[in-house]
Amino acid sequence: MVRTLRAAAGNSGRHMREDELSPVLVRCPICNANDIGARLELQFKPNVSLLRCGRCAAGFASRMPTADALKEYYASYYDVPKYRDLGESHVHFSMPQRLARHILRRMRLQRGSVAVRRLFDFGGGDGTVATLIGQQILAAGYAERVEITLVDYTSPRLVQDSRLSISGVYEANSLEEEDFDIGIASASLEHVPDLRGCLLRLLKAVRPGGSFYVRTPYAEPLIRLARSIGLNIDFGFPVHLYDLGEMFWRRMLVTTDLAGSYSVHSSRPSIVESTLSSAPLRTIAAHLLKAPWWLIGDSYGLIGGWEVVIERGRHL
Repeated sequence: MVRTLRAAAGNSGRHMREDELSPVLVRCPICNANDIGARLELQFKPNVSLLRCGRCAAGFASRMPTADALKEYYASYYDVPKYRDLGESHVHFSMPQRLARHILRRMRLQRGSVAVRRLFDFGGGDGTVATLIGQQILAAGYAERVEITLVDYTSPRLVQDSRLSISGVYEANSLEEEDFDIGIASASLEHVPDLRGCLLRLLKAVRPGGSFYVRTPYAEPLIRLARSIGLNIDFGFPVHLYDLGEMFWRRMLVTTDLAGSYSVHSSRPSIVESTLSSAPLRTIAAHLLKAPWWLIGDSYGLIGGWEVVIERGRHL
């Protein structure tokens, strides 16, 4: 008997029908290279594989869901009992304040208060994490006011602090260029079929001198190891369409022709989502799996996820 586990909490997959899938990709959707190869089977009949690009190292589904199929899928994504309680944030992360602190520590905000800090959160649910970051910015004296733009279909949460405002838009294309001090895309870019276009738009929304935090899954090595011992880890297709690890983020600025305008400030295994109190065995296992990377580096891949901070250079 093969036991199936989830690659990430809250992201179980669903078998897609033929009419819900786009044609098979023959080139990388990120860099357009044709040097691609199959790495994993994601589903059978119709078959969908995880492909890996030899040029930019992006992992991606060989067939993307159609726009109508994704719209139908996400229409009921949060329609489960835990999300119907207004007191429950739409965040698949134990103690979201941990993530907020973690992200802010990786931002190189200049000391001293400014009038306004602007922040966008792409795919941030109701804006829980962005709101927590905004509150920490205010508490640390980095700004007199924080304005948050949430890019999601979920309604923004209500905030009580008059120094903090939050508004919502539906698409990344609605963000103004060079308008934000901080950008966040935490466990969200892997859901977007047009990842290249979305990523470029989000990067352009960051001001010169600003920073963009990204967290993405990198599950292929773990899934391959698990399958070799009879465990089947659910990749999460069609929720997860991409698998993006260290090598992808190392090459991304070059393969998108942005190396002269942006730089990678921080690149490392992602923060563990769970805590000892919420899921002790899972938390210990995650830390143990990530630990060897700090000694071995990029030759080790059993890390489950990656995070990167990209900074935009200042205009000369």
